[in-house]
Amino acid sequence: MAKRFTKVAYAIWRSKRFRQLSSDKAKILLLYFISSQHQTSIGAYEIPEGYALHDLGWDVTTYRSAREDLVASNLILFEEETETVYVRGWFQHCPPMNKSHALNCEKWLAELKPGRLFEQVDSDYRAVIEKERDSPNPKSRLPLTAMDHPYPVLAGAAKRAGH
Repeated sequence: MAKRFTKVAYAIWRSKRFRQLSSDKAKILLLYFISSQHQTSIGAYEIPEGYALHDLGWDVTTYRSAREDLVASNLILFEEETETVYVRGWFQHCPPMNKSHALNCEKWLAELKPGRLFEQVDSDYRAVIEKERDSPNPKSRLPLTAMDHPYPVLAGAAKRAGH
């Protein structure tokens, strides 16, 4: 079944970095990157420029200017070569909620191309998994123990990336 929603934390409206964006277009673009139909469970995905232009009804100059504002404000990472975006802080607001969700995250991670963006997403994901393993939240449904390998799919992705 296709994903029908995504979380948008209400704290975004109080975020200093969000409020200090130089244009409303940059704010709209961040919300688009968070909530578009292209979004994945890891907050990173390939978004061809033409898709975004069509979805938003913007011209290329407006889109690129807003995107650069988000990069400069450290709200997203963007790799030009692969047209891949990562919404920074994704796992703070959208951590894996159960083992199935974690496996889905790992599937998406394995599909990312090697590079700086992959390294950041991988690091952020591993940090949230390790935090859960070290200090389990009683409300969590992630069945992690010291014996579990939380990212079996990532082992393959890291091997392909040369890590």
